[in-house]
Amino acid sequence: MYQLANQSNINELLSYFEQDLTNCLYSYIDLKKYGIANKALSIYYYKEENEIRAVATKYYNGLQLFSYHSEFPLHATVALIIKLKPSIISSTTDVIDLLSYELSKEYQVEKGFVTSLIQTNELISKSDVQCADVNDLEEIAKLICSDYGLGGHYDVIQLKNQLSTRMQEKFGRNYIIRQNGQIVCHAATYAEVDNLAVISGVITHPDFRGRGLAREVVTKLCDDLLSERKQPYLFYYTKDSERLYKKIGFTSKSSWGKLAKQE
Repeated sequence: MYQLANQSNINELLSYFEQDLTNCLYSYIDLKKYGIANKALSIYYYKEENEIRAVATKYYNGLQLFSYHSEFPLHATVALIIKLKPSIISSTTDVIDLLSYELSKEYQVEKGFVTSLIQTNELISKSDVQCADVNDLEEIAKLICSDYGLGGHYDVIQLKNQLSTRMQEKFGRNYIIRQNGQIVCHAATYAEVDNLAVISGVITHPDFRGRGLAREVVTKLCDDLLSERKQPYLFYYTKDSERLYKKIGFTSKSSWGKLAKQE
């Protein structure tokens, strides 16, 4: 059975995550940033023989699973998922494959990769990229939620509030491109600490695709992160995304998957 972590577990959990940071980025960053104090964050751990075998991190309506052991506690994890009812579950593909057999009636599988960046490849124009402020967040949330694969598990107000909280806590930043006053392209960090940042929410309005806007906004965001000595990471799930991020300079580190709750 999973146990809910408390203050006394923080150092043990951080040490467990540090064995393989690539495959627990959000869990590690969330815990390092917030500890156990954040009301939107709950961390559960599974132990056998006094040793951690798996960790489940719930942040808002998402659940990230991490196990550094070959024997994943499948049945205990399914029981936890049934209890928590997350909208999206993410983990390495081996864990997602195990869970998909148990949860196929409720969740749809997507597979992709975790990637990271040491430096950007190309010098391209980034003059149109702006840093968004709090007044832009509702329009950003509407753009993200218009794409089911990216924002289908959110509603607009819920996502706006999450983006606002991240911005206020300096845990996330949003970069945008406008055309005729309309936000048509966006990228953000959804989690940041002193040495790492995870990029997400990359989207271009359908009417403005094929113009290289996503490449501009992501490259600008990455350049700024690297100048602050923060290594950018991101997750992707499509061939188009793979082509974009490889052009920028990202390289794959690990296979990754997610289970999205079906409507």
